[in-house]
Amino acid sequence: MRYHRFFLLFFIIFNSSSFHAISFPWEEPKSLAILGSPFLDVILDTSKEFIESCGLKVGESQPIASHEIKRIFLLYKESSSINCIFTRKEPLSLTEEQLANLGISSLRNGQQYGYLEYTEYGPAFNELDQIRLRLRCPGQRETICYSIKGVQESMQRSMELLLGNTGYLLVDGELFLCDCAIENFLNKAKKMGNKILLDLINSAVALQFRERIWSCLSYIDVLFLSENSIQELTGLPYVLQGKQFLSRIVPSIFIQSPSQVHVAQHGEEIVYNTPNNSQEIVLNFLFSYINTHADIGVNSSICLIES
Repeated sequence: MRYHRFFLLFFIIFNSSSFHAISFPWEEPKSLAILGSPFLDVILDTSKEFIESCGLKVGESQPIASHEIKRIFLLYKESSSINCIFTRKEPLSLTEEQLANLGISSLRNGQQYGYLEYTEYGPAFNELDQIRLRLRCPGQRETICYSIKGVQESMQRSMELLLGNTGYLLVDGELFLCDCAIENFLNKAKKMGNKILLDLINSAVALQFRERIWSCLSYIDVLFLSENSIQELTGLPYVLQGKQFLSRIVPSIFIQSPSQVHVAQHGEEIVYNTPNNSQEIVLNFLFSYINTHADIGVNSSICLIES
């Protein structure tokens, strides 16, 4: 019956053009911990020769010393006139404003980076352990380098926060890019009684870490996928086949395509056409899922665990 309530609530929210959550002061808030990338990403468009000259393995994800991150960045600035891009990857591209529109408050830990600080002239390079370089060149898989110290410290803080925040946990699949024993974290989180949601929309992650991801699927309650990532993860040529196969393992599947969203839960499925509002449906899904898998209220609190 619970999943019937989920589909009903999801349908009501989806068809409401001005939906906002209503909170009641006597209700205990629910919580969703979001385990995202601990890094500020610096994207560098360059050549294969430059990557090799830096002593990096082209197309691989690799930990290096923090002073090497700065050295590579300065070499890039000397040899290229192309501006680098500073960004922070958020699971499911969630923003504080979007969550607030559903009555969901967000509590972030770690240093906050404003838009104007996403430059080499801001404070970013004062914290080299929080920087990840993503070097891109034509015809090659992205080359990634990061500080292992930054990953270890982030995972330790995340575990400490998780101990006091049992409920719902949204994990960014890109953490598989960082050799940070995410499997152990998921195992402990599941044993603590968390519902675990995994963002695996990035097809490159699904392909590169397929075996590791498969070893974790028994911990996952909701799997967010794209058409490409479900094909890479299952090795099946058709999305329908992949969805049916994964549905036997993961209770809830959320698949995004350019024009549609498929939501499969406990053998039932709904399909929505989404020409322009796929992110809105992601938010609606989260709200519906949390409020039909908990015993209380509609007021939710979000804890973002990032650094």
